[in-house]
Amino acid sequence: MASIHLHDDKRDFMFLLTILELMRLLIDQEHLSWNDAWSITTKVVNIKQYNSRFTMPSSYIKLLTLVLPRNAEIMNEINVSYYWEENILPLKQQLFHIGISHYRWLLKINPDLSDVIAK
Repeated sequence: MASIHLHDDKRDFMFLLTILELMRLLIDQEHLSWNDAWSITTKVVNIKQYNSRFTMPSSYIKLLTLVLPRNAEIMNEINVSYYWEENILPLKQQLFHIGISHYRWLLKINPDLSDVIAK
């Protein structure tokens, strides 16, 4: 599988366009579901830098809407998804940052050790 890493620079929205175009291709041309397309996109593009507060001048948003309306639609859907994850489910983010994912990994990898730690 290929991997793409683009620097998230607020002046350069190529990062955003890469995500949007890959999602569009996977959904519209390859007929994948949103979740499957998003899963592939997050594996191919280093997407950790993206967030719903990605700032893009309003003139760029208007241009994107006029020239690439489907990509603008996908951008709005991604922003809604990130809003949900960041604002509605903040506990999920907090648990990940405090190491819950590491505990889950330990439980799967070495249940005996996790039992000892739990006691």
